[in-house]
Amino acid sequence: RLPYGVIIFLGLAILLATLTEGGIIDWSALHLHRSVGLPVADAGQAVLWFSIAMTVTRFAGDWLTARIRPHLLLAVPLILAAILLMLAVTTAQVPLLMMAYVVMGLALGNAFPIIISEAGRAAGDRPLREISIIVGFAYVGLISGPALFGVTAHLVGLDSTLLVLGGLALILGLASFAMPRFSSRGTDI
Repeated sequence: RLPYGVIIFLGLAILLATLTEGGIIDWSALHLHRSVGLPVADAGQAVLWFSIAMTVTRFAGDWLTARIRPHLLLAVPLILAAILLMLAVTTAQVPLLMMAYVVMGLALGNAFPIIISEAGRAAGDRPLREISIIVGFAYVGLISGPALFGVTAHLVGLDSTLLVLGGLALILGLASFAMPRFSSRGTDI
């Protein structure tokens, strides 16, 4: 049985991942259209490229995790994506914004599978209860994210909302460095 601290840590990690993923999908095109001034058809490409990048990374996930430690596979790309997104939003450079969304898709593509896999590894023989709790955190992020970021966008604007998304990715990236301590029960990941 997993200690509650591990469940909470992995639950919060997956919550951050789903909040960020949903926020990018829901708000990136609107940001590009309203704040940067791109036509709707062009602004929608951010979601397309983000989704393609996530799909590519997810299909390559087993190959990647066989070669790169899972916590590093989360931490390094998420930190890079967060910095790139925050830089892109503050400079409002369309090519940089599009690149930021692609890198964010590459970074988040394996977040959900890696976190669930780490929960299963840490739980040992009977992971179902713990995994169901951790997945519950993910659904909270998926359900609450659109409304939460809608309120954020209304109160502080779309630029600030995208900066918050970058901040969430940065927090998840930094927290991922601690994943071996929380998820492996002392074994090396």
